[in-house]
Amino acid sequence: QPDVDGGLVGGASLDASSFLQIAQALLQARS
Repeated sequence: QPDVDGGLVGGASLDASSFLQIAQALLQARS
């Protein structure tokens, strides 16, 4: 299953910036 694990890790790396943007938007919406 190295391919599956690699895909998950790669996807997380690519989505990291998007996740941070979403998190910041949620924090701003709460304040």
